[in-house]
Amino acid sequence: MTEDSNPGSRATDQAAEPGSRLDALRRSAGLVVEMLQLRLELLVTDLEIEKLRLIAALTRIFSAILLGLLGFALLLAGLLMILPESWRWPVMLGSGVLCLLAAWLLARRAVHGLSEGGGPFAATRAELQRDREAL
Repeated sequence: MTEDSNPGSRATDQAAEPGSRLDALRRSAGLVVEMLQLRLELLVTDLEIEKLRLIAALTRIFSAILLGLLGFALLLAGLLMILPESWRWPVMLGSGVLCLLAAWLLARRAVHGLSEGGGPFAATRAELQRDREAL
C-alpha cells in the first residue's frame, strides 16, 4: 500500500502542516528573543565590568579625601597651637561637630542613592521574558 492509495493520510498531513509551521515560527521567535536576551545579559556583564572600574576609581578618590582630611586635621592642630588656651576647646569641639555632621549627611545621601533602582536593565529583561513567554 502506497501513500497515494490512502487519501486520509494526505489530509492529515496537510491539516498538521499549518500547525507545524506555526510551532516552528513560535520556536524561531523564541530563539530570537532568547538570543536578544543573551545579548542583553552580555551588555549587563559589560556594565558590571565598568562598575568595577568605577569602584576602583572611587576607592582612589576616597583615599584622596582621607588624605585631605588628614591635612585638615594637621592644619587644625597647628591652628590650635597658636590660639590662646581659652579658645582651644571650643574650636576643637566645634570643628569635630561640623565634621561629624557633614559625614553623617554624606553617608545618608550615599545610602539613599544606593537603595534606589532595581538593577541595570531590569525592566528590559522582564519585558523580554514576557515576550518570550507570549511567543
